[in-house]
Amino acid sequence: MFSFSLFFTLLLAACAVAQNISYPGYDPSSEDPATLSAWCKGETDNCPLLCGGRDFTTTNNCFT
Repeated sequence: MFSFSLFFTLLLAACAVAQNISYPGYDPSSEDPATLSAWCKGETDNCPLLCGGRDFTTTNNCFT
């Protein structure tokens, strides 16, 4: 039981530390338009597969 309590305590501590890590922001405008367009096309092409066959690309547009 002690090992379980220790493991659980360490797990909670690790989660608390992970919440305080900050990452620098990402500015998509720093990418060239061709790259952004390719990313958008890849996302919209795979949306039906990832969304269980439902196509949300008509309401979720990368360029709006």
